[in-house]
Amino acid sequence: MNETEQLRQEVAGIAEQLIAQIVQLQHAQAAQKAGWLLLLAQLSRQGLLDLPRLRSDLATQAELIDDAGLQSQYAEFADAVRFLADLTAEKR
Repeated sequence: MNETEQLRQEVAGIAEQLIAQIVQLQHAQAAQKAGWLLLLAQLSRQGLLDLPRLRSDLATQAELIDDAGLQSQYAEFADAVRFLADLTAEKR
């Protein structure tokens, strides 16, 4: 095996490890978001949190952020809170 082929295999191995780490981080992030939403639902049920107000605050914050990726994350979380608020309102 020549040096070029060995280098290709090493790069491929590193790329596979990075992809596995990215997937692991995405799964952890999804679990974290779900945990936050469950906590918010519980606080709302106890009357300690106003979900529509939180959604509005998150949407406002999203508009103020310059980073498109972070802005998208805030907007996505605001949409999830809106959905949660709608579900909570339906149960009342």
